[in-house]
Amino acid sequence: MTKELKAEVREQLGKGATNRLRKTGMIPAIVYGHGQPINIAVNERNFNNSFKKISENEIIKLSVGSNSRSVLIKDYQRNYIKGTITHLDFFEIEKGKAIKTHVPIKITGVAPGLREGGILEHSIHELEIECQAENMPEIVEVDISNLVLGHAIHVRDIKPIKGVKIFNKPEQVIVLIVHAKVEVVAALVTPATPAPEATSK
Repeated sequence: MTKELKAEVREQLGKGATNRLRKTGMIPAIVYGHGQPINIAVNERNFNNSFKKISENEIIKLSVGSNSRSVLIKDYQRNYIKGTITHLDFFEIEKGKAIKTHVPIKITGVAPGLREGGILEHSIHELEIECQAENMPEIVEVDISNLVLGHAIHVRDIKPIKGVKIFNKPEQVIVLIVHAKVEVVAALVTPATPAPEATSK
C-alpha cells in the first residue's frame, strides 16, 4: 500500500533557515533522482504519524503543490537526544526504470533445531535487490520450520520472486542453527601427600 505525504517547496536554504524551519514543526528535505533536485519541507507531526518506522523500500506518493511523484526514503538524519528526524532524502522513482534498494528479511516458523538445544544465528537482516516499483516486496520471508541442528538457509534457498533480482552472493548464509557452546570445567583433584612415617631410633 502506497502512503501519501504532502510537502511544500523550501525557498530559504542554509543552516539558519533550516533551524528556523524546524522550530515551526517542519522537517527540511530534498527530492533527487532523474530530475533537478528540489528542496522541500514536510510537516513533522504528519510524517511521524504516517511513518512509525522508516523503510527504504516503502513507496510514497509525495505531493508538492499540484504535482505528485513516487519516491522512496533513501536517507535521513536523526537527533538521537531529542528523538526527532532533522532531515530527509527522498529518491524519485523514474517510471519504467528498475530500482536498486534493500528489503528486510522476516524469519517465520519455529526451527526443530531449537528444540534440540541449538541456537539460532541470524547472519543477514536484509537483501540488496533490483526491481520495478510495482514488483517491490515489503519483506522477504524466510521459513525456518524445517531447519535442524547444524543446518543453514542460504540466499540461494530463497524462492524466486517475480521481477526481483537479488544481488547478495548465493552462498551467503541467512540463518543457521548451531550447537550451544557448553564449557566443561574439569576439576583437578590433587591427592593429599601422605605424612612421612616416624623413624625409630
